[in-house]
This record gives sequence, structure tokens and C-alpha cells, in this order.
Amino acid sequence: MNKSLLFVLLAFALLIGGAVAVIVLLSNSTATNTVVSTDRTMLVSMREYGGLCADGVCEVTFEVGGSGVFSLTDGVDVLAEGTLTDEQLTELKKRINETDFSAISATTFEGVCPTAYDGFAYSYDFRLPGGTHALLDTCEQVVSPDEPVTQYVRQLRLDPFDIGLDA
Repeated sequence: MNKSLLFVLLAFALLIGGAVAVIVLLSNSTATNTVVSTDRTMLVSMREYGGLCADGVCEVTFEVGGSGVFSLTDGVDVLAEGTLTDEQLTELKKRINETDFSAISATTFEGVCPTAYDGFAYSYDFRLPGGTHALLDTCEQVVSPDEPVTQYVRQLRLDPFDIGLDA
């Protein structure tokens, strides 16, 4: 088989694979502009998803409870558990309370989600005072990498422990 035909077949396979990935992601997406009421004690949950792992889409979830207890899971295994320091928990709550989630939710991401080309995206679920939640997704809203609250959550994901995962 000549190299040109192999190249065309590879390009076609990648195109079909990318289209299937986009369809799967779109079919699994949820409304992230919604604020819902709940009585869970979770303070924040950050889901990092995308990429290409041996078993499909890569996913890691970092959750922090209201008391500062945290866990990092990959959908199957618990990768790390622990408790934030009092200073870290205070800073996290301060940043959550100072964030204008309505302004962030009002923005619409219009580009190509990085997960479409083997990159990562972030989905956040913040518990707000009064028991409501602010849901953000970097493929649905414009969430600046410099947004103080999301930047701090990503920092916390690695700071209490160093387990060699990419940020």
C-alpha cells in the first residue's frame, strides 16, 4: 500500500474518531448555566476531562467538602485523599464568596473545545451560600485561566499532595 493512501486512510480515521468524540461529548453535556438547590456538603467539585486514555476519555475529579476533606479520583480509583489546612479552606471559601458566578455564566464559549483535539477541559460545581450551586464548564462558558477561584481550585488539586498528575 502506498504512503499517500495510508495517509488518507489515517486522516479519515482521525476525522471519524473526532466526530464520534464530539457527538459523545455533546450527548453527555449538561446545562452548566443552571443554579440548582441541593443539601450536599460538598464545597467544590472540579472535573478535568478530555485527552485520550487507553480506556477512552481521561477524567479526574477533585472534590472538597465543607470541612476541607478532599479526594482526587479517576472515575474508578481514589488517587489521593486528605484535608486542606485551615488557611487553604478559608481562602477557598473567601474566593467562592467573592466570585461573580452570574457574570461568568453569562459568557458563552464559542471556540472549539480542547477535548475535540485531545486537550483537557474543566467543569466546576461550586456550592454557594444558601445551598445553591454555580456550575461552570470551560467548554460552555469563557472561564479565564486567571479567574481567582478556579485558579485556586486547580492549585489546591496539586498542592496538598504531589502525585505526578499534570495540572
